[in-house]
Amino acid sequence: MNKAIILLLIICLLFVHSCSSIIRDENNTTHTNESTTNCADEFKFSDAPLGELLTVSYDINELDSFFIPRSYNEMLIRDDNDTDKELLTIYEVNESFPVEVLREGEYSVYKVKQGGYYYVFWIFSTGNTSSITIDEESLKNFHRVVGNVLYISSDKTVDDISTKISSGDTLLELHKLDKYVFLNVLLSHGQYAYSFVDKDTVIEFKLTNEHGHYLINSIDKLSRKDTSCGFGCIFEQDFLP
Repeated sequence: MNKAIILLLIICLLFVHSCSSIIRDENNTTHTNESTTNCADEFKFSDAPLGELLTVSYDINELDSFFIPRSYNEMLIRDDNDTDKELLTIYEVNESFPVEVLREGEYSVYKVKQGGYYYVFWIFSTGNTSSITIDEESLKNFHRVVGNVLYISSDKTVDDISTKISSGDTLLELHKLDKYVFLNVLLSHGQYAYSFVDKDTVIEFKLTNEHGHYLINSIDKLSRKDTSCGFGCIFEQDFLP
């Protein structure tokens, strides 16, 4: 589990850096249509509207079945230490679900047949969690892998999760209610899980680790943009109308 926690710490630092850069860019500059990243997989960023980029719709069950079992977030929640062998790369994703959108917030978007959008948040890995670094030169050897996913539809309300979970419940119980819950283990700031509510709000669950099990300590509602997880990086234009 130690290697997994180290990798997640690196992931969170990369997310914070990426999100802060995006916020500055949105406030001070004009986006170009495409830009490159110094990540080794060479997929290109685009800021064009989703309506111009998304050409295919997918069944939500097919998306969940493909992405969730091999997302890094799922492995952390289920305490699966075999992360080196099972991480789902952007290349594998592109073969089954072609990547039509890649945003600078390090996420991709898919259109769902049942309505709404499916977001895939990328993290960086060489495939060996014991050699993680965050310097710019090392990043050139990294590839994108699936960190976590999120499905946004119009039928989720702010109290869906907060009224069904309470202090003392386990992270796995929370996960049963929200399979898209995001686990964030920032050692210097505590251990948290986040449940998406809408484009303005997330629910934050502060966690404690007791005998290897995550328990919910407190529950708060926060501004989505104040979170350090991938949810805070979604562009306003990429939400449902």
